[in-house]
Amino acid sequence: MASEGLELLRSSVREFAEKVIKPVARRIDQENAVPPDIIRQVAEMGYFALRVPQEYGGPGLSTLESVIVVEELARASGAVAIMATVSGTMVAYPLVHYASPEIKERYLTKLAKRGLRPERAVLRHGRGGHNHEGGQGGGRVRDKRQEDMDNQLPLR
Repeated sequence: MASEGLELLRSSVREFAEKVIKPVARRIDQENAVPPDIIRQVAEMGYFALRVPQEYGGPGLSTLESVIVVEELARASGAVAIMATVSGTMVAYPLVHYASPEIKERYLTKLAKRGLRPERAVLRHGRGGHNHEGGQGGGRVRDKRQEDMDNQLPLR
């Protein structure tokens, strides 16, 4: 993308972030949660699917373009920028490069439509990461509602 295209991308993301995210940024930090309406709007803009190719419904941004989007989101809210980074790059990258065509179709299209839904995942005590006694948990991140699992991207 030419430099004028990058500047257009930067200004459009900045405008969105200033208008939609920045007014609730303090609330996001205080409540340690991103409102569902903000998540929906960010997903609709494709910011949770940055590296998802266009053939799966994503914007198919380059690394530089993705960095610009995350940088502009971070100007308004670090939390939203982290969500975009995780969903749009860290989840998308291995799927794009290493998944079978069937897995790509199943999960990249979901990621492109609504992004990873981290507000639905919880880390249960003793089931992953480090437990409070300093030992290894040995489990995994699990979805709160197992019956809705098929509508989520796998988190394990």
